[in-house]
Amino acid sequence: IYILRNPLDLVLSIMNHFSMTLDEAIEKMANIGGGTPITKSHVPEIHSSWSNHVASWTSRPNPQLLIVRYEDLLEKPQIYFKKVTQFLGLTPPQDRLDRAIRFSSFKVLKEQEEHGGFVERPRKVDAFFREGRKDQWREKLTPEQVRRIINAHREQMQRFRYIPKDYA
Repeated sequence: IYILRNPLDLVLSIMNHFSMTLDEAIEKMANIGGGTPITKSHVPEIHSSWSNHVASWTSRPNPQLLIVRYEDLLEKPQIYFKKVTQFLGLTPPQDRLDRAIRFSSFKVLKEQEEHGGFVERPRKVDAFFREGRKDQWREKLTPEQVRRIINAHREQMQRFRYIPKDYA
């Protein structure tokens, strides 16, 4: 299961997660050689650019791969969680599916982190689960920053309907 997120919103999470400026996060997201460093507590990961990462997982249709947009999970959780369960060959009763949706909501995850912490939270940030909203980029990014992201990732953004009408 590959869940992808609009890079215009994802860049805000990257900025927070790695404690960097917005412009540094835009560059990191476009870096083909990008990844995480090796540390005493972390194995290095190769991320590449957002576009290369998305293309590497999604460019060839495969019945063993389900692609889900994060925004669709937010907007229509019943439909998309059901798709995930069907893909996994599960047939949970409706009440159990409803409970899974409720317990995996951003609000609940954020509350759990506030009460018990979250092991993957970087030390430099206050919270791993920051906002989780869609379209927050409209409040935080300048038109120039939006254009830079679209220019770097246009092909994949078009494939997944992420280019805003006012920037098409």
